[in-house]
Amino acid sequence: MYGKDYIFSPLDEEYIVVFYNSKSSNVFDITKRIPNESKLRILAIDFYQDTDKNIKDNVIPLSAGMETLLKLSNNFRIINLPVYFLIKKKSSFKFIQISKAVKF
Repeated sequence: MYGKDYIFSPLDEEYIVVFYNSKSSNVFDITKRIPNESKLRILAIDFYQDTDKNIKDNVIPLSAGMETLLKLSNNFRIINLPVYFLIKKKSSFKFIQISKAVKF
């Protein structure tokens, strides 16, 4: 996973993950609608693969190659965009989904 000028390396124990398409949705409009009382960082994964966005507030815009995006959508059973859910660290670089996916 990568952003505008960085490769993402998870540091936190939990994240909110948003899958979206920047061609049809604005990530910052989407993330404003997500309940986030714990102020978790939001991993905003763009299926359109636009990596021109900077980190803003607690939103980390990310993308990846198509093969990785397909694996992620399969692992998390993503069938609609945009959608969000919570993940929690299980081991060094392994995260598990801990909430249902919520479609906008």
